[in-house]
Amino acid sequence: PMVLNKIPVTLWICGTADKMHESDSKSISDWNRFWLETYRELGGTSDESGSKGCPRAAAYGLWNLGRVRESGRQARRLSVREVNRELGKNAAYAVIAVDLLQRGASQSASSLWPLVQARYTELTDEAPADSEQGEIKLVVALFCEGQLLV
Repeated sequence: PMVLNKIPVTLWICGTADKMHESDSKSISDWNRFWLETYRELGGTSDESGSKGCPRAAAYGLWNLGRVRESGRQARRLSVREVNRELGKNAAYAVIAVDLLQRGASQSASSLWPLVQARYTELTDEAPADSEQGEIKLVVALFCEGQLLV
């Protein structure tokens, strides 16, 4: 399995999603708490790594939109501009990355990131972040492991 901060990405997201389902919550604050809890349960030892905002926000966005397989969430179709407004930049980057991967883009985060940056600017008229902070690696891992719903 593909890892982020030494933790298997799919197990981390699915574990967090399970906790959200069990608590019948949709709140970002619960997601953030369960994200760190799951990270620790899977052997993570650095709270800084386990709390890193960019991959956590991207994962929350994909989960919230019902794009993660077996998340128990109804799929929501929003434009990238709406995702950016409702769920933030990292969720928008994740949605763009999924779309690009489905169209056959490289499964290398370093190759994919410049494409995501350009598409983000095109679709939102906003400047993207300068560097990839784990959110694209997370999407690539989920995509490669067949965990994303199209």
